[in-house]
Amino acid sequence: MVVAVCLLAAGQQLFYSSLFALISDVVGAREKDHPFAVVGMVRGACFGVGGLFAAWLLTMDALRLAVLLDAVSFVACALVLWFFVRVPHVPVVADGDVVGKVSRRFLLLIAVTGLVALAIDFFLVGVPVYVLDIGAPTWLPGVLLALNTAVSSTCGTLAVRVTRQLPRTTTLALAGWLLVLWCGLCFFASVLPVGWRVAWLLGSALVLAAGGVLFGARVNALAVALSPAVARGRHLAAFQYAFTVPGVLAPAVVALFTVGNWAPWTVVAVCAGSGAVAFRAFGARLPADVVKPGNVSARH
Repeated sequence: MVVAVCLLAAGQQLFYSSLFALISDVVGAREKDHPFAVVGMVRGACFGVGGLFAAWLLTMDALRLAVLLDAVSFVACALVLWFFVRVPHVPVVADGDVVGKVSRRFLLLIAVTGLVALAIDFFLVGVPVYVLDIGAPTWLPGVLLALNTAVSSTCGTLAVRVTRQLPRTTTLALAGWLLVLWCGLCFFASVLPVGWRVAWLLGSALVLAAGGVLFGARVNALAVALSPAVARGRHLAAFQYAFTVPGVLAPAVVALFTVGNWAPWTVVAVCAGSGAVAFRAFGARLPADVVKPGNVSARH
């Protein structure tokens, strides 16, 4: 099992460290926001379908079949990449200083992104604990997850269109404030009458989903725009720390429920709010062709 878990972790890290660089190369010079949003929608839909299918196989006591189907899908993916995905090779002049390290400005982007991403990881592992702890129905966590998946798998390109006139960093700041609002709404649910809690939490989940869609629609495109072409792969691989570190920290934040219902929500809200403020300040120092979606092609 240890070997299997290590292989799984290695495969996931290789996948996410390469995926966005590959998409960027396939898309070419045009702006990356819409393609990244489409990929996010497909990924969200597949997570939802895969989760439902795995749950059905569990009820049938056929989990080995799920593992076998996973293996088949991975082989099919590898064959499609090998035979059908062609990325043009564009020679660049290598600069040792650029290739060998990740810039301080990009490291700041990783840190700020991680502050906002913590809320999304906390939703996945913390909300089921909280919802059941305040006496909500046992079916509600699954419905909240399904609702979030439905929004993320259908509204990514809509988020890109709605925010097309805004700088990327402004959209990301807005996403951060929506996540702060979500934290407040969820905490307030614990003091509501029991009969109101289900509807309140469902509405709160829509706020989270809106923030998550806005966040996902722009953050990877901003990372691409800020990466030097000669070292884009290294930078985008490093950018995954903005998501892996919050994923590791989220269970520790959930453990703060032992301190009080207020503690995890406060931590997540402070992180998301700090990220929102930092994105605004960060964007003010970036070139216009980085923060404005319509101008990203000028850099490439």
